[in-house]
Amino acid sequence: MMITQAPPTHPKICNVCGGRVVATTNDKIYGHKYGNGKCFLCTKCGRYVGCHDNGNALGVLSGKAEKRLKMTCHDRFDKVWRSKKMKRSQEYKRLAEVLGIDQSLCHFGYFQEADLCEAAEAMKSDDWYMEVSR
Repeated sequence: MMITQAPPTHPKICNVCGGRVVATTNDKIYGHKYGNGKCFLCTKCGRYVGCHDNGNALGVLSGKAEKRLKMTCHDRFDKVWRSKKMKRSQEYKRLAEVLGIDQSLCHFGYFQEADLCEAAEAMKSDDWYMEVSR
């Protein structure tokens, strides 16, 4: 796992290509606005990230590969807390232990491609949250 700090709340440089990042509206990406309509967009590679209502980025800029991996991770992760086998906060704590990272950094929005691959692999079995830490 490579994540060692939270991503910037107002990114200026793309975390992947180093291109310039601008604050804009997500209709530039989707053709119409979703949610609050706010996002950050890399002018070089087109990666983007949505924003909280306060304008802070939801995580790191992502492209199609990262978006697919985030969906895979959420599918595996959400099954556990939705089945009430564990509270969501407890599950994030457990995932942080499994990945060997600080719990405050355990958020799929913070993960880059390699981190997402590692998380998806760690959650591959249905009872991943019960397995002994690595």
